[in-house]
Amino acid sequence: MRHAIIVLIAILAIIHAVMAAAPLLANGYYRIYTGNSHHPPSNRYFTGKTDASVGSVSLEPNSTSQVWRLRNHSNGQVSLELRGKEKYYLSAGRSALPGANVGVTRTQQRWNIEKFAGGSFTRYTLKYPTQVFNKTLVVSTSTGSVDPKRVAFQNEETPDVTKAWKFARYKN
Repeated sequence: MRHAIIVLIAILAIIHAVMAAAPLLANGYYRIYTGNSHHPPSNRYFTGKTDASVGSVSLEPNSTSQVWRLRNHSNGQVSLELRGKEKYYLSAGRSALPGANVGVTRTQQRWNIEKFAGGSFTRYTLKYPTQVFNKTLVVSTSTGSVDPKRVAFQNEETPDVTKAWKFARYKN
């Protein structure tokens, strides 16, 4: 009996280790958005633009520049490449500072990704991989922009901003 319990505990530990090592999202193409999947007209999607030296990301209704290739890396980090614009990635833009706009550049930026909620409410938080002024920066909405809203860095503790995003698998 004791031997069976020890074997069962070992099996559960192995299963837990394997599950912990699995990426949160599979490699592939995604649309990243805020909104309610039950009311798609109100959804606003990450829309990447490569029009300037650091590009920009805004939140807009349906358009063609909204599919991102997610690639998993070590330590639970991901990179996001703009589909149709090879080698253009979601990046820190000019600087990773609170309030600074997130950019689209040729620098492959790695992000920490964390699951925010479960079930039909599953969302993910993208975090800058290093702390800035002893604060964790999350990819969020800009507090200063009007329509279309820009995607920007915010301190993790900043209230009343979007901090978690839905990732909808895109099938070619």
